[in-house]
Amino acid sequence: MERAGGAVYGEVKQIKADSKYGGFTGTEEKVRYILIEVEQSWLNEVDSQIIAATDYTWGYEFKKGNNYLIYIQEADGELVSSPCSPTIEMSSSEQAVEWFGEGLRPKQQVNLEYNMWFMVELDIDMYMIVAAVILMIILIRFMRARSRRQGRV
Repeated sequence: MERAGGAVYGEVKQIKADSKYGGFTGTEEKVRYILIEVEQSWLNEVDSQIIAATDYTWGYEFKKGNNYLIYIQEADGELVSSPCSPTIEMSSSEQAVEWFGEGLRPKQQVNLEYNMWFMVELDIDMYMIVAAVILMIILIRFMRARSRRQGRV
């Protein structure tokens, strides 16, 4: 567990896929984000809800409403569940308490459900480029029409 950075036990509330990019034109990587209602944590004290990222292709297949013991670590400012770290579905935290001892309770109550709303699978960069091109076409046509009208007066 020390190598992973810690573990949490809790219920999966939401699962969303999103795309991460290495810069504006960088490579796309699909990521699955899991909103977890934390009951206990080990090694790190966390809030009552956390969002953990996992690999879309190789990550664990979480199910909404189920409880899990998830090994997590922090990477690039976000919590990550590595495909190489164990994730164990459990109906209660009793087995985890047997393994690791009594865990830490959440440090504060938070609601992160609204953060999950912003995670979408769409390629937003492409939509921004298309919108900018359309806006430029409209602007050029407007300016041409305006200059033609001024030339007639």
